[in-house]
Amino acid sequence: MSYNNIETIEGLETLVNLSDLSLQHNKISQLGGLETLHKLDVLSLGDNDLEGVALVAQYFRGLQCSLRSLSLAGNPV
Repeated sequence: MSYNNIETIEGLETLVNLSDLSLQHNKISQLGGLETLHKLDVLSLGDNDLEGVALVAQYFRGLQCSLRSLSLAGNPV
């Protein structure tokens, strides 16, 4: 789902077995919509518009998933 000008993460609620998600090179500025992805293992959010280290960290602390790889490279964060 990279390079699609996506601004918000939504519509993934039914993909409960999703383990690898690439949302690089979009326009995402706020995190959300990942709460049901309990098997999420790899998440690429590089080159978006994410800001605020504390907000990003707080969001991921609240997720119940097995995330082992997170890419935020190229964000203002």
